[in-house]
Amino acid sequence: PKPKPKPKPKPKPKPNPNPEPKPKPNQARHPFANYAVQLLLQHAPQPQRAALGASLLPRLLTLATSKHGSASAETLLQTADAAQLKAAAQLALAPAPAPAPAPAPGGGGGGGGGGSAMQRLCGCNYGNYVLQRLVKLSAAAERAALLDAVRSASTERNFARIVLSRLGEPEKA
Repeated sequence: PKPKPKPKPKPKPKPNPNPEPKPKPNQARHPFANYAVQLLLQHAPQPQRAALGASLLPRLLTLATSKHGSASAETLLQTADAAQLKAAAQLALAPAPAPAPAPAPGGGGGGGGGGSAMQRLCGCNYGNYVLQRLVKLSAAAERAALLDAVRSASTERNFARIVLSRLGEPEKA
């Protein structure tokens, strides 16, 4: 009988030169990956937390108005420094984007609208919790501007009055 040849040894895997996990920003809205993103925001080394926070902050409104992203958005705010909280407040206070130009006759498309950032946050059953967290954590000047914007955005059909109530604020300034 012929002896069996020895299997070739498998090459040893090369060590990863950058062992830190780098989640993609869209994972913050994923039904399961958002938990990993939250843990990284809370427990990763400071340089990694800062980089992750910087990549997520421009997407705050998208995260805040998403079922799974809203938890990541709240964690982002809880772990943010003063400059990041100020930037988050500026995002929440941003006006509505300019309407898109009308399409040419026979052309498709058109503007999507959506209202101001504050209207989006107050009108969303997830975004209003993120907004409450932002107001609670913001410095006095940003807090006052945010509360004024919530009062201005208040309608019978959104969560603005609930936000004010939960923060112990009057509906009228």
